Amino acid sequence: MMQRHPVVLAASDYYFPGEKGGGAVHALANMVSRLGDDWEFKIITRDRDFGDAVAYPGVATVSWNGWGKSSVMYLSPVWRSWKLLQLVRKTVFDVLYLNSFFSPVFALPLLFCRKFGLVAKRPLVVAPRGEFSAGALKIKRLKKRAYIYLVKMLGLCRDVVWHVSTEYEEADVRRYFGRNARVVVARDCLPRATDSEAGTYAIQKKSGQLDIIFLSRICRKKNLDGALSLLSGLQGAVRMHIYGPKEDADYWHACQEIIDRLPANIQVEYCGTVAHAEVSRVMALHHLLFLPTHGENFGFVIFEALLAGCPILISDQTPWRALQAKSVGWELPLAEPARFREVLQACIDMDQASFSALSQNARAYGRQTICDDPSVEQSNILFKTALGYPIVRILSKTS
Repeated sequence: MMQRHPVVLAASDYYFPGEKGGGAVHALANMVSRLGDDWEFKIITRDRDFGDAVAYPGVATVSWNGWGKSSVMYLSPVWRSWKLLQLVRKTVFDVLYLNSFFSPVFALPLLFCRKFGLVAKRPLVVAPRGEFSAGALKIKRLKKRAYIYLVKMLGLCRDVVWHVSTEYEEADVRRYFGRNARVVVARDCLPRATDSEAGTYAIQKKSGQLDIIFLSRICRKKNLDGALSLLSGLQGAVRMHIYGPKEDADYWHACQEIIDRLPANIQVEYCGTVAHAEVSRVMALHHLLFLPTHGENFGFVIFEALLAGCPILISDQTPWRALQAKSVGWELPLAEPARFREVLQACIDMDQASFSALSQNARAYGRQTICDDPSVEQSNILFKTALGYPIVRILSKTS
């Protein structure tokens, strides 16, 4: 008789076919793709994409749906918490995996039910996805602190294995859950190596002009307002295209007010969302990805920009480091806006030869990152640790 693979039951706010759930969706999907031959993945998620009032067309909400190497159950908003509890109670699984710590829909209900015996107390893995970074915790600070206090007071995470992507995120977790917290560093799985078509869409660069792309969820954590504010005072013709779902309407309104005050040489356009299959092409039509984020545990959009040959200007709140030394971009402290403006002006003044060299370096570095990827081995260790194997530490090669 063939022995079954261990079953990982994952709960995630969003999953495919959604396009607006951010990097956490791609991290989970890549994990399924890369580990799905040795582990069986069952995923519970919402039946609609972020901000949508209607469900995905063509998916069943009363039975498991096949999606790649996973089975997916899509839950409607009606009695969702009750359906979630019933589904977890009757599903056979070996490891419970939460694709967020702060999710009020999936994380807290499952942590609570597991603690008090309402669902099977199987090994638990929690992936906070950068939610404990200093920048991320500044947003809705009091609410998040109260949540952490409640979880610790009730001991909901006392036996959890934390899935972090870098040693920086490990330090963030230990800051709140103690030196003895069980933490496994396993970088977010990358897609399999493919030949990028981005070079087909190579953009020309003239000194005095700059096409910038901001591609991310529009929320305070991603710091779009900070990016827009840094454009004021630049000399030259600057175009900035913003892509991403408007996660926070009030925040977008504040960003729009900044846009309205920008001088005439700075043109900003909101372009809506972009399908993941189109990201590489869209990236390659710009000279620079500008993402001064308050915190990322990995940053898939940064990786995708590099693969597309689009140089990057980001904050130092991600694991992507020493970018200037690699001649692929810049990572700068948010507390030093003058340095951001200095780099932006240098990018405006850059000629074709300098840009081409930077773009080629970025693409080569993106491809090398895939070749050096330790994530599959690390992720296997993550789940084996949850099942009782000793922790083996393999550090990320991102930095």
